[in-house]
Amino acid sequence: MDFFIDLAILGVLIIGMTAFLGTIVQAIVRPFVSKKGEVSVIRNSEIKKGWKKVGGNSQS
Repeated sequence: MDFFIDLAILGVLIIGMTAFLGTIVQAIVRPFVSKKGEVSVIRNSEIKKGWKKVGGNSQS
């Protein structure tokens, strides 16, 4: 019975770490990253500027 409890706790920890891994890594790495990441995001948005929106008609 103890094995299954340990396995369940381990599963919850692994799923929790996976769910929050992006946020945790971003918080740790952000102070060490230069402005090159922002340049990539800006360049990506400039490339997509003239693209059509996808997903059907908006009902606004």
